[in-house]
Amino acid sequence: MNAKLIFACLLAATLCACGGGSKDANSSAGGQGGSGTTGGGNSGGTSGGTSGGTSGGNGSVSTINNSGNNALLLPTQYDVFKAAQQGVLAKAGAIDRSNTSGLGFNLGADGSTVLTVTDSSFGMSATNYTVMNRVDAAALMLCAGNPLKSGYAAVATAAETGGPQGTVLSQASDLANVTLYNVEDCSYQDVSGNSQNQSSAANGSTLSLTFDASGNATLNNGGSIPAASVTSFFGGAGMSIQNGQGTAYFKAYRINLNGVNRFVMVTQGVANSGQGGYVSMWVQN
Repeated sequence: MNAKLIFACLLAATLCACGGGSKDANSSAGGQGGSGTTGGGNSGGTSGGTSGGTSGGNGSVSTINNSGNNALLLPTQYDVFKAAQQGVLAKAGAIDRSNTSGLGFNLGADGSTVLTVTDSSFGMSATNYTVMNRVDAAALMLCAGNPLKSGYAAVATAAETGGPQGTVLSQASDLANVTLYNVEDCSYQDVSGNSQNQSSAANGSTLSLTFDASGNATLNNGGSIPAASVTSFFGGAGMSIQNGQGTAYFKAYRINLNGVNRFVMVTQGVANSGQGGYVSMWVQN
């Protein structure tokens, strides 16, 4: 069950009954992947780090720059989303700065530390997870398993002075003239909903969603989504998918980074049985 299939439902002008595809309502992140990172681009859209789609090396750490400067990691709180679980996780997303040798990032619903920031210039490691980050660590995805599956997504909502932080969007028009690219399982996805096996940057084959001045959205696989539908999803409405076996939920953010607005959208699929689902992100290049 992936983002491409979700939007195919909308293109068919239905909010219920979508089926087929290589990922279903019972898929979820799992397994024991290596600890590692995939680097993220800065606010200008440049990128770095290793290619996605494979587990990172044991204990490996990548460093990304804050628009060319080795600035401190400034976010202090994240909204954290877990695969197969609707909404923002409680007791999660706080950066613990009490340990200067390793800044803990509490991702688990029970407040347990999953990801550790290993230095002040965005070095990160996560036991059994690969980390992909964008917008100077304001947008994160953690993946596990072989092949990798998305386990968590996170968006910064508070930061120290000058740091990137997101505000929740409520209207489709908030995304006017913005193009977003699909990321799932720590890799960009192509127009057919398959992994491109890389996390460096979106390209001409990456599944994208472009909003016009009114917030009407167009997919590069040929479909369109009316602004009214987008706004209803941002308001919390769920969409039935997989022939009624699950529900998709959407949350979008505007992130201010160095005076420039960047945009991120999180999509969650939750199985009605309570077993399985997914989490994906839509990011700017």
